[in-house]
Amino acid sequence: MISMIAEIVQQIKTAQRFLICAHASPDGDAIGSTLGLMLGLEKLGKDVVAYNADGVPDTFRFLPGADRLITDLSGQAAFDIVFVLDAGDLSRTVDLVAERAPFLINIDHHPGSKFGDLCFLDTSAAATAVLVLRVLKACGLKLDCDIALPLYTGLLSDTGSFRYANSNPEAFAVGGELVALGIDP
Repeated sequence: MISMIAEIVQQIKTAQRFLICAHASPDGDAIGSTLGLMLGLEKLGKDVVAYNADGVPDTFRFLPGADRLITDLSGQAAFDIVFVLDAGDLSRTVDLVAERAPFLINIDHHPGSKFGDLCFLDTSAAATAVLVLRVLKACGLKLDCDIALPLYTGLLSDTGSFRYANSNPEAFAVGGELVALGIDP
């Protein structure tokens, strides 16, 4: 896994313009991972567009950056890299996002999610938000509350507030780390 993260970090360092998307009919992990990665990449000085065919559900409109997620990619300039998060299968993004950039990075925790030029798949992770956090930390990013809140929301969503069987020790450690950054659980 570490070499995959290093490859993703290298791609982030060399690119400037990113498209981030997740599966349509998004849940908390899809939206939280998208917004957390968007805010993290922007903090690294990157140009980022966050997209979801179905937009942000009302439940998650409180998240930082939610008002900037778009539902239509027409008129968008070319991207260097497309990140597809939490999708399981590329067709779940609805739009032909793979055609929007020469390079696609898939980050997911769902079994069978095996597409992209780089595929960071870890089925032991409680949520895609955990994997996004690993990547952002490997970039040397100093996390803040705005980045932590969507990632925490993604983690809570996919663990059922730490009640589901996937609530492993890493999930609790990540939750504690994100709360320590100042979010109010």
